[in-house]
Amino acid sequence: MVEANLSSEVLITSALDYVDDSADRNGTVLDMANYEGVIVTIHFAAIASSAVLDVRMQEGTLANGSDMTDLKDTKQVVADDDDNKIFKFDIAKTLKQFLRVVVNNDASNNSAQSAMYEQYGGKKMPETNTNITVKISPVAGTA
Repeated sequence: MVEANLSSEVLITSALDYVDDSADRNGTVLDMANYEGVIVTIHFAAIASSAVLDVRMQEGTLANGSDMTDLKDTKQVVADDDDNKIFKFDIAKTLKQFLRVVVNNDASNNSAQSAMYEQYGGKKMPETNTNITVKISPVAGTA
């Protein structure tokens, strides 16, 4: 029996803290050096009626994100009735070192969202994630 878990094989970090706003949002710039890929998860809560927005991925060569450009074919349209839905990207073998998620909000209507990155295929294992409880073959009892 293998004593392994997913959290030792991926690095989980915050991309966007939860915000309810109408402004465009750029996610934290993510360094992809030493990783094969990343799964990006964007969770929307309330979206205002008539809102027009999308999510997309960008790449660049600078750690501060000042040269970021859209990744081709990553735009996902988010409808005003997509409340409480999750949108995902799986980006592998990037051509540039840095990535970020972008929420292209409707300047007139609010949407609430947060996002996270899960980098996989790291060259160094195991990964160290903070604020995580790992249990292998847990038994029933008081939490």
